[in-house]
Amino acid sequence: MSKPLNREEIKRIYKNQAICFPMIMGVIEGTSEGMVYCDDAERPKHLFVRNKFGFCQEFFESFSEGFFRQTVVKILEDARRPKLRMYLPTAKTADFLRGNESVAVCERVHFKHNAKNNAFAGHTAGILKNAKFSAGGGYFGLIARYYRDENEFMENAMPVVAYDENKKEIGVIYNTAKGDGNCEVDVLVEEQYRKRGIGKALVQSFIELCQEKGLVPNWDCYSNNVPSMKLAERCGFEPVGTYPFYNIDVFSG
Repeated sequence: MSKPLNREEIKRIYKNQAICFPMIMGVIEGTSEGMVYCDDAERPKHLFVRNKFGFCQEFFESFSEGFFRQTVVKILEDARRPKLRMYLPTAKTADFLRGNESVAVCERVHFKHNAKNNAFAGHTAGILKNAKFSAGGGYFGLIARYYRDENEFMENAMPVVAYDENKKEIGVIYNTAKGDGNCEVDVLVEEQYRKRGIGKALVQSFIELCQEKGLVPNWDCYSNNVPSMKLAERCGFEPVGTYPFYNIDVFSG
């Protein structure tokens, strides 16, 4: 019988990292689907965590060459695995991946909300409604990547939805993962409705909902996504750090 994971120790090690991502912390705490790999279940020192959609991170308190070779490299080379989206690769992993044409390297920025900077608290657009929305709509295919089913989504994602005058869904903001008192924001607005303040109003409503639940919303986007970063900063989010992000397809032969 395999030993149960010492999740508290894993969480302690993870909280010492430069940036902690709710996508990873949720798997560690067991609130999100995914896998936790470690060198020792009871006394973990070197870990690799992956959520159901492929967001992953390797981190360690002390590096294990055996774990790196027998676990991390095998995951990276596994032709059956889905695409990986790797936060902050370690130096050893970055070196292993360097030059492989199946790996795309880019830069992302992570933000956390600071309630003291919430310049437009109390503002909510009239079209906003914190409610269930159609699972058959265009959004749910994106949302299902983080949750098992519609019931789990409605229970955990805290969705806030924007409707037009015909009650058509034109935007949504929701929580993709949560852990250690933080949650990660995903906001989507139909292209033809952008630049009308809808995204800003959605974010404000979601921030208020997070405050009611004692959660700190986190924002994460590509560093070249200037509109996203500007919206985050206008809504009271502060940058935690910029980091390398690897999109890893199955290795080419």
